[in-house]
Amino acid sequence: AAVVLCGLFRVLDSGSLGIPSAIFGVAGPSLAFCGSAASERRLAKVARQAETWPAISPREITTLISTSETAVAVLDTVGSFIDSRLFNEIHVATAFTKLAKVKATIGQTEREHASMGKLVASLRSFLQSCSMKERQVTIVWWAIASMQQELPELLSLMLQFVPTIEHVAKDMVPRDVSNVIWACATCTLDDQLLQKLLPTLAERVFELLFLRPDDFNGQDIA
Repeated sequence: AAVVLCGLFRVLDSGSLGIPSAIFGVAGPSLAFCGSAASERRLAKVARQAETWPAISPREITTLISTSETAVAVLDTVGSFIDSRLFNEIHVATAFTKLAKVKATIGQTEREHASMGKLVASLRSFLQSCSMKERQVTIVWWAIASMQQELPELLSLMLQFVPTIEHVAKDMVPRDVSNVIWACATCTLDDQLLQKLLPTLAERVFELLFLRPDDFNGQDIA
C-alpha cells in the first residue's frame, strides 16, 4: 500500500494527469508519507481518499486530521494541505486539538517536522487577522497549555492570543471560558499577560453565571 501511495503522489506531483498543482498548494501533494512512521492502515486510508482529492472539501480535510492516530500522522496530513487555499482556521484548530490528544506520541522528530513550523505560522496569521471564532481560539489555547511539556516553545504564542480572546469573549459559551481559565491555571503565565486577560474573562464569567446560569454544566464549573 505504501509503494502504491508513494507512486500515486509522484504521478500527481508531476502533473501528468492534468490536475492543477493549485489544488494541493504550491508544493503539490506531500511525499512525507513515503517512508514515514505512518501505519499501513493510515496509508491505506489516505490512498482511498486520494481518488477524491481533486474535489476534496474542507470538511474532508478536517476529518483526515481528526482521525490521525499519531502526531506524525497529524503533521503529515497537515503538510499535504497547508499550502492549499482550502486550508483554514478550522483545520488549524483541529490539528492543535488532535496533537494535544495524541501528545504521548510527540518527540524530537515531531518537534522538528517541517509542518510544525508551517502550522504555527498559520496560527499566528489567523490570530493577527482575528479571523478565528471563539471555539477555535479557546480550544487551541487549551491545546497549547496541554502540550506545554511536549512543546514548551508554543507557550511563546500565548501573548498573541490576548487581542483575539478580547475580540471573541462576548461570544464565548461556558465551555470556551472554562478552557481558557483552565489553561491560565495550568500554565505559568506572566503577570502582564494575566492583567490583560483576566478582566475580559471575569466580565464574561459574570455575564454567563448571572444572566445565563443554566448554560453551565458540571464539567464547565469544575
